[in-house]
Amino acid sequence: MELQVVGHQGPELTHNSHFKFGYNNKPEAFRTNPEQNWWVKYGRSRRRPLSFRDECMETARTIRAKVTGDIWILFSGGVDSETVLRSFLEAGISVKIAVARYKDQINLHDISWAVLTCNELGVPFQFFDLDLLKFWRDEALSYAEISQCFSPQLLVTMWLSDQIIGYPVLGSGECLFRREQIVPVDSAGKSQDQSQNQNNRKWFLIEKERIASWYRFFLARKREACPGFFQYTPEIMLSYLRDPLVQKLVNDHFGDTQSSEKVKLRIYQQHFDLKTRPKYTGFENVQEEDARLRSLLKLSYSHSDQIFRTSCIDLERNLAP
Repeated sequence: MELQVVGHQGPELTHNSHFKFGYNNKPEAFRTNPEQNWWVKYGRSRRRPLSFRDECMETARTIRAKVTGDIWILFSGGVDSETVLRSFLEAGISVKIAVARYKDQINLHDISWAVLTCNELGVPFQFFDLDLLKFWRDEALSYAEISQCFSPQLLVTMWLSDQIIGYPVLGSGECLFRREQIVPVDSAGKSQDQSQNQNNRKWFLIEKERIASWYRFFLARKREACPGFFQYTPEIMLSYLRDPLVQKLVNDHFGDTQSSEKVKLRIYQQHFDLKTRPKYTGFENVQEEDARLRSLLKLSYSHSDQIFRTSCIDLERNLAP
C-alpha cells in the first residue's frame, strides 16, 4: 500500500488539514513497523473561539461550504452523533442520515434512540441493513487491512460509509480528557513512589491510535470525509477545552472524577437538547463474536494501539490563536 502523508497528500479530512498524525514526529498515516511511536499534532486557531454550541454550528457551516454534494451523518443514536446532527440542523443545513441496522435486530436497543431522535426532529433517515456476523466472517479482514484496525466495531462504520454516495460525517474526535498520575524518576532512572502526591496528577487529552483507523480508511480510499467532527477545526477543540464545565473538570472541581467521559453528556446538554440515555455500543449482543474477531485482528495490528497524551496546559497553548 502506498503510504499517505496527512496534510500533504490525499483528501482533506480536517479543516486545512490541521490535525496531523503519524509516527516518530512525522505525519505518516500508516504504521510500517511495531517500533514506531504514535504521534499527533493540532493546528492553531485563527480566531478566538465561540461557545462550544456556536463552534459546533460553525463547524457544520465550514463543512457545508467545502462540500458540493450530499452530507451524510452516520448516526448511531449516541450523544456524540446526535450532537453532530443537531449542529447541522440548528445551523439550517439539511443532511442525510444513515443508520446501520443489523440482521436479527442485534442492535435494535441502540438504533431505537436514532429512530426516536429523527422522529422527534422530523427528519428522514435511511436504514442500511447488514448481516453483521457474516460481514465479520467475510469482509471485515479486508477493511482491517486497509485501515490497520483491530476493532471489529470500527470496521462497521467503514462499511456504512461505503454504502452512501456523498460526504460522510462521523460523530468522533471528541476531546477525551483524563487525569493521570505522573511518575517521576530519580537520577538513576528509577520510578519514585508518588501515589499520594496530588501535585503529580495532571489532565491530558488522550488521542488513541486505533481511533485514527477511520482517518487511515478514508486516506486509503482517497475519499473526502469528516472522520472526527469534534476535531475538524482547532476552534471547536479549543471551545470545548474552554467550556466552563470542562474547566471545572480539569481544575479538579469534580472530586475523584478521572475522565471527561463521566461528564460529557452534561457538557453537551448545556448546549443542545439531548435526552439522558444509557451508553450503548450496539454490539452488546455479540460480545463473544466481537472478542473472537478482535483476537484474530490483534495478531496483525496489536501494535496499532498506542496513546498520545497532550497536557491540557500544552493543548491550550498550542490551540490558542
